[in-house]
Amino acid sequence: MKTTRNNLTILTILAALGVSAFAAENAPAAPPDGLLLEYKFEGDVADSSGLGRNGTARGNPTFGEGRVGKGLVLDGAGSYIDCGPAPAELGQTFTVECWVKPDAVQNTYANIFGNHDHGGLGFVMQQEGAQQNRFSVSYGAGAGQWIATRPVQLTPGKWQHVAMVKTPETLSFFLNGAAVASVPATAPMAASPTTLRVGLGFSGPERAFRGSIDEFRVWNRAVTDFSLVLSPEEKLVPITEALRLQWRSVPPAAGSAGAAQWEFSLPPELAAGFSKEQPEIQVAIEALQWRNNRKISIPACALSKQAGFKAIVAPALPPGAYTVTARPQITLEGRSVAGEVITFSYVSAAPVIALQAATPGTKSQESIAPVLPQTLPLDGPDWRIAVDPKNEGREKKWFDAPPADTRPTKVPWVIQDIFPEYHGVAWYWREFEAP
Repeated sequence: MKTTRNNLTILTILAALGVSAFAAENAPAAPPDGLLLEYKFEGDVADSSGLGRNGTARGNPTFGEGRVGKGLVLDGAGSYIDCGPAPAELGQTFTVECWVKPDAVQNTYANIFGNHDHGGLGFVMQQEGAQQNRFSVSYGAGAGQWIATRPVQLTPGKWQHVAMVKTPETLSFFLNGAAVASVPATAPMAASPTTLRVGLGFSGPERAFRGSIDEFRVWNRAVTDFSLVLSPEEKLVPITEALRLQWRSVPPAAGSAGAAQWEFSLPPELAAGFSKEQPEIQVAIEALQWRNNRKISIPACALSKQAGFKAIVAPALPPGAYTVTARPQITLEGRSVAGEVITFSYVSAAPVIALQAATPGTKSQESIAPVLPQTLPLDGPDWRIAVDPKNEGREKKWFDAPPADTRPTKVPWVIQDIFPEYHGVAWYWREFEAP
């Protein structure tokens, strides 16, 4: 009897171990570190993170060819996926990523994802008004305040990987694995009552996205390595988008008889990201004379890491008014990539000749230098705004100094995002250094 009891005990233990092993083998794998939600859109809106945050289809979303397997197809007519409330674990550091293939025509202020609402609440990846497929990422800091990157151009009809990455210090827009737009973002994000959505990011359906979305994920950490498999052409996409020039007029060189000079440079955040081995960036420059539409090529300049990605150009142009265009270009892996063209106006004046005083009291004009009108773009996030429902700003001399209750904004933007339902007089302020 003793032997039988021991044998039964051993069999019981072995059976229990077998059940435990079977359960361990068949238990769902733990989600990667920080993954809060994952939709692969393989014909459904199931959450494959293992956390059970399945989506709900709204409108008429369908499934078609995705970046990997199947993907979500949206008609722009109010169709989207409702993910429910934003995960409670979504703090001040998070990442939202997906593959997207936009259609050529989008609704005004179309949203790829988000949950933003009036008053500076939530976050969103949103088109810049009616500028087709130029998207930025932004979040609300409450009280009508929005922190937003510059808009990034997406290519219609092609798959691109996009991501919004927020840390307690910075907000960034990633395109095909590279940060192409970043802004300081120290203000904490204000929670939104709107549910998190894919193909929309607002309480109303009028901002629905048109196109395809795949591999949507939300993380509670800052992801910077997305382990993307990209073609050579896709690797060049973020460089093309980020390759932007800055321009300013600089004082004349000594002995140049007052001739103006131009300085071309890369934005500091872009220049800092280039390695020492980065090839030089060539800047092609052309001037169009207003009087006769004559095009004049100006010798190209080169921006190098060693020179801080800055170069000075002294244009030798005949007297007249000109529209000047400059385009940066870089060659990588045997492929030439051209960046965004910048345009500015310039007036070239004849050298001032010193005059002999014909009569006593006549002044020499040696010191007179031509005044060069320039165009300074003022679009951007550095504006303040205040509403003036009683139209009393002139009387209170707001043109001398803004009132204390101004709010930060950007131009262009929608005033109702900052002052919901407001229609009437508003004042804008921005400080800048005149050229």
